[in-house]
Formats: sequence, C-alpha cells, structure tokens
Amino acid sequence: MVKFELSQSQEELTSHSGLALVGAALRRMRFCEKIDDVRLPRAKAEPTIAHSDVLKSYIGLLCKGRHDSLLRASPGGCGRPSRQG
Repeated sequence: MVKFELSQSQEELTSHSGLALVGAALRRMRFCEKIDDVRLPRAKAEPTIAHSDVLKSYIGLLCKGRHDSLLRASPGGCGRPSRQG
C-alpha cells in the first residue's frame, strides 16, 4: 500500500488529487467488506450492484465537489425516464 505524506506547498492540485488518499483510507478501514456484509432483512435477492460500489461512486463524486444531481439522467431521477401524462 502506498503511504501518503501530507505537507503544505504551493503546488496546484487537480480535482482528482484527493481520490487516491480517500481510496487508501477506505481500504484501510475495510469499508467495502463492512458495507457489503450488511444484509437487509426484507430483501428478497442479492443486489446486482454491490452496495459498496454505489457508495464508493458517490464518495468519489463528493470528493470532486459534485453531488447526486449528476447521477440523475432524466427528470425522473435514478436514470429512469420520467412518466408524463
């Protein structure tokens, strides 16, 4: 695992600069294992997309200064077309 040393500098950082650090922190705290071990009592089937994958995507967007409005592909939200009339 890569070790990070943080220090103050005059260098410019891109919007992607912190993603590696956040990814290392998530790995260190075993985020994916803990999230994917959660079972919902009323769920009838295993999820097609792992909960950790969804949360890692959202955390990545937040790290870049974005939010869930980018995930909405249409006015209906969640990538589903809106129903009108």
